[in-house]
Amino acid sequence: MMEVCRVFSVAIVCVCLAAVTSAASKNNRVRVGDFASACKANDPELNECVRQAIITTIPKMAKGVRDLGLIPFDPLKVPQVVIDQRGNGPVGLKLTFVNSEHVGVSGLAPHSVKVVPERMYFEINSTLPKYRIIGDYEVEGRILLLPLIGNGPSDFTMNNIQLNWIFFGKPEVRNNKTYCKLTDCKIRMRIGSGSMRLDNLFNGDKRLGDNMNRIMNENFSEVIREVLPALEETFSQLYLQLIAPIFAVTRYEDIFPGIDMSKVSAGSYDV
Repeated sequence: MMEVCRVFSVAIVCVCLAAVTSAASKNNRVRVGDFASACKANDPELNECVRQAIITTIPKMAKGVRDLGLIPFDPLKVPQVVIDQRGNGPVGLKLTFVNSEHVGVSGLAPHSVKVVPERMYFEINSTLPKYRIIGDYEVEGRILLLPLIGNGPSDFTMNNIQLNWIFFGKPEVRNNKTYCKLTDCKIRMRIGSGSMRLDNLFNGDKRLGDNMNRIMNENFSEVIREVLPALEETFSQLYLQLIAPIFAVTRYEDIFPGIDMSKVSAGSYDV
C-alpha cells in the first residue's frame, strides 16, 4: 500500500512542482477570477457557490491554465503507477502501469459540497462517469487463486464511480501573504462496473491470456473489491497533487473574499 502512494506521488509531484515553480516565477499573484468564480466566506449558500465554481472550473483546468503553470490533465500522462495489493485473499497482485494515460477526470460531477474555510477543510461528493488507464503494464500475482503474469499493452476502464473526497490544508505564509498548503486527501470510491484488458499474458500464450481476461471481466466486481484500497490510495494522491498547485499560488483571501484570516487554522478529518 505504501508503495502505491510513494511511486504514484513521485510521478505526479514532479509534474506539479514544476508547474508551481513556473507559475510562481511568472506571477506575483494569481487571482481566482482569472479562472474561476470566488465565493465569499460569509455567503449563506457557500457550499452551493463552491459546487458551481467546481463545475465551471473543471473544463478549464482539464485544458491547462497558463497563469497557474498547470499542464492539461485530461488525458494525464503518468510515468508509473503501482497498484500493490498482495495478500492472502482471492486476489493478490502487483500491477504496474508504465507511461500510461489517465482519461476521464474532467467528467467529474460534484453533487454536494461541504466547505469550512476557517479550517481549510473541503469535502466533495461526486460522480465520475468513466475513467480509463491506458498504457503498458507489468503484472505478477493471482486472480481468484489462478496465477497471473505478463507484460504488454493494457486498457483498464471503470464506469459510474461514486467518489467521496475530503482534503484539507494548513496556513502557509509567504511574503506576508497567506496561502493554503494542502496536506492530506482521502477518497472513498464505489465503482459500478468496468473492464480490463491485459495483452500478452503468460508470455503471449493467446489461449491462456484470453481465458484470464475473460475470467477477470466476468468477475470484475469481486476483483475490483479486492484491489479497491490500493485504488483509493492512488486516486487520493492524484487529486491531491492536481489541486495543490492552485492553492499554492492563490492567496487564500482571494479564494474566500471577506474571510477573517485571524480565525484560520489547520484542518483535519474531525471537522
